[in-house]
Amino acid sequence: MLVSLEEFQKRDSGWALSRILNLTVNVNRYNPLHAGCHVKVPQEIMLKRAVINVLSTNNACFAWSVVAALHPAESHTERCSSYPHYTTILNVQGIEFPITLNNIAKFERLNVDISINVYAIQERKKEEEGLTVVPIRLTSEKRDKQVNLLYIQNPQDDNAGHFAWIKNLSRLVSNQLSKKMHKYICDR
Repeated sequence: MLVSLEEFQKRDSGWALSRILNLTVNVNRYNPLHAGCHVKVPQEIMLKRAVINVLSTNNACFAWSVVAALHPAESHTERCSSYPHYTTILNVQGIEFPITLNNIAKFERLNVDISINVYAIQERKKEEEGLTVVPIRLTSEKRDKQVNLLYIQNPQDDNAGHFAWIKNLSRLVSNQLSKKMHKYICDR
């Protein structure tokens, strides 16, 4: 602030700062959303059969959800044992779990053929019933392997949640659009 003032005075403005009457500084703690614990998918979402919720106990639900998208299981889709281990499929070097939304860009840089979109559940207004699925992170570059994930907020902890693979985005958001047929969703 003082440097800017000096530069302003050097430009022959004729103005001078004699005193500062009031200065307010706000310091806020930033807790980015992170996901890792297992959270149950809401019943309304589960009934659509559009989301695969892999049960993981090591805070790596993001990685397991990506592997589920890349290597879909035919049965027992909720079990980690139905998929190859994420460390054999994905490059997660230097990524800490539970992952934050900000670290997904780092994951995309490490895995150049994979792009990730993240959606979240939002409650509708009082006059409307049900849940709405909204994007909270859209990839900047669509790649060969596009993965859509659902971020599910932990009801006991506002700063923690869980990732699940969106197997069919059209089915998941169909009641938000219309009651007819399959819809193609453009994620741009």
